[in-house]
Amino acid sequence: MVQKIKTFFITIFLIIISSIHVHASDPMLKWDASTENVSGYIIYYGLSLENYPFSEDVGNVTQYSLDNFSLSEGTTYYFVVRSYNATGESGDSNMTTYAVPPPLPPEGISDEVVNGERVMKWHRGKWY
Repeated sequence: MVQKIKTFFITIFLIIISSIHVHASDPMLKWDASTENVSGYIIYYGLSLENYPFSEDVGNVTQYSLDNFSLSEGTTYYFVVRSYNATGESGDSNMTTYAVPPPLPPEGISDEVVNGERVMKWHRGKWY
């Protein structure tokens, strides 16, 4: 009987966590809150569909900045969210992807001759 209740409870979580949204201008994962008793959410992610070796317990929030992850430029990641409480974790939410943009090209390129050698300078967030 306890196993049936636990299975039913986890199934309800799966239905309620309906989607994750990624906004390119402000890379945030956003999902619908569960109406059940939730202790928090865990974001699972990886480099291929249905393979999520990485996770982050984000607490009881319904959005999380992708800037908090160590994601590689030019790489696509797959994300799902699971809710949890004392009885266990829900199933996966809907999956979403996020393609981390490649690095920006340098800006403000300039060159000059210093002591007979050509020196190039550019800016991409900091001077080199």
